[in-house]
Amino acid sequence: MPDGFAINKTETANKIVFICLGDAVFAEGDRFEVVDWKTGGTASIDPRQLAIYRLAWAQIAGVSWRDVDAAFVMVATGDEIRPDTDAEVESLLALD
Repeated sequence: MPDGFAINKTETANKIVFICLGDAVFAEGDRFEVVDWKTGGTASIDPRQLAIYRLAWAQIAGVSWRDVDAAFVMVATGDEIRPDTDAEVESLLALD
């Protein structure tokens, strides 16, 4: 069962505001995993979406974004897609 996720609005330390709604967050120990279930094909996948979710959940949970993992799960097949979003997160944090 998911531990949470319904972000209406959160703001990062450098004043980036996110308004989003994720599907689920699972906690395991001191780490979190954000999951976004996709009902369409892989064409609808954008790793930046997961980067935003990682930042948003880190802010809500009061943890480093490096303690938040993220994955897309394709509903039709059950396949998990885990793109490396570290560079995306860093580019978002660099925005002024």
